[in-house]
Amino acid sequence: MAQNGFWNPSNPGFPAKDTEGTVMMMLKKDVEIGKIYAVKVSDIVVAVRILTESPYGGWNGKNLKTGRDVRIKTAGRIRHEITNPNNPMNVIYGL
Repeated sequence: MAQNGFWNPSNPGFPAKDTEGTVMMMLKKDVEIGKIYAVKVSDIVVAVRILTESPYGGWNGKNLKTGRDVRIKTAGRIRHEITNPNNPMNVIYGL
């Protein structure tokens, strides 16, 4: 069930919950090319700019911390949009 652009499963043990207990995961329809999102890459949430849609599904992006190319296979890895990637609290909590 979509709520404010995030997916909220009924499983209470599901990861990536915010302070209110809402699961923070984007839906595929909410992801836009060119924007910066907090993405879980190798068990770490980092700022990633979405560059293109992958022909194999998902998206291709650039990790703004390391400069490496990133393949995002599912929208479940994307937590929220980031307006100021220089603020580390914005990456983690979406402030």
